[in-house]
Amino acid sequence: MSGAPDLAVEVLSPSTHRRDEVTKLRLYENFGVDEYWIVDITRSTVRVYRRSEEKLFLINELFAEKKDSLTTPLLPELAIPLEVIFED
Repeated sequence: MSGAPDLAVEVLSPSTHRRDEVTKLRLYENFGVDEYWIVDITRSTVRVYRRSEEKLFLINELFAEKKDSLTTPLLPELAIPLEVIFED
């Protein structure tokens, strides 16, 4: 089976920051990815983009310091606490 993944995850780095947040976002949007997570290790955050119609929209920005958890309707049983992802 071929086609776009349902979920794409990118971890930002200083050298790919703009490419991940702009270029890849539009690329994933154009190819039909349903959800895109951008993990920012310097800020301990995850931005969640979800498809509505033909576009990916920012639906949430999650913060480790607020004890937020990553969830997605694509995997209903999944709940990942950000403090676990970003622990030292």
